[in-house]
Amino acid sequence: MTFETTNVDSEKRKTKMKTKQILIIAIILLTIFTSQKIFAATYYVGTAGTPSGNYFTDIQSAVDAASGIDTVIVSNVTYVLSSDIDVDKILTIQSVTRPENTIVDGNNSDRCFDLQDYQIIISGFTITNGNGGSGNDGGGVYCSGETPVITNCTISG
Repeated sequence: MTFETTNVDSEKRKTKMKTKQILIIAIILLTIFTSQKIFAATYYVGTAGTPSGNYFTDIQSAVDAASGIDTVIVSNVTYVLSSDIDVDKILTIQSVTRPENTIVDGNNSDRCFDLQDYQIIISGFTITNGNGGSGNDGGGVYCSGETPVITNCTISG
C-alpha cells in the first residue's frame, strides 16, 4: 500500500511539474508576443521621394516616429532647419558618411539639436549656424539632462 501511494504521489508531482513548465512557457510566449517592441527599428531621412513607412524627408519627423533605442540614419545633404530638432527619447542619430557630407544648419534662427534627459548618440554631422537665443545657450546642441554622446561631428558658427 505504501508503494502505491508513492507512485500516486510521484505521478501527481510530475503532473504539477509539467503544469508549471507549461505555465512558464505560456507566460514567456505571452510576454514576447505582447511586447510593444522586441527589436530596435531603423528610420531613414533623405530629401528625395515621398515620405512613407520608415522613410522621412526631415530629421524631426523621423525622430518623432522613432521609439526608444531606435536609430535614425540621415543621408548626405544640407538640412536647413526652421525649428530645432527636439529629441526626447533614447536614440542614435547618425549620418550615412562623414560630417562634411551631412550638414544640419540652424539658419541662425534656432538651435540645431535640443537633447532632453535621455541617452542620445549624435554622430557624423556638421552642426552649424545654431542660435541659442538670448541666453546664448547651446546654439548647436543644447543638453538638458543626461550627457549625450556626440561623436565624429563638427560644431561651428
